[in-house]
Amino acid sequence: MTDLKAENITQNLITNVLSKDMDKYFILIFTADWISQSTIVETIAQKIANAATKAQVIILDANDHEEAFLEYNVTNLPTCIIIQKLEILHKIEGVFSKKVILDLLN
Repeated sequence: MTDLKAENITQNLITNVLSKDMDKYFILIFTADWISQSTIVETIAQKIANAATKAQVIILDANDHEEAFLEYNVTNLPTCIIIQKLEILHKIEGVFSKKVILDLLN
């Protein structure tokens, strides 16, 4: 199982990662360990990471990445943001399914 959690990552590093591979999709999943859906969201994120070969999944915790939450205007948890070429393509608030995310990538 791949560790998808972004620990000790700064907003500058996130932007740097997103700008390195402009054709790749980046799926930012905003969550927190104190929300009831946290475990479900992390399980779904792992399934997406295993299935989406042209995407990188990054989980960001509310307690550790406040700057990223503000940057991407995240107001609800969980939130999933799909980015390509530094542009937000989709923003999904609330619990999401692997199928929904994979369909958005195609």
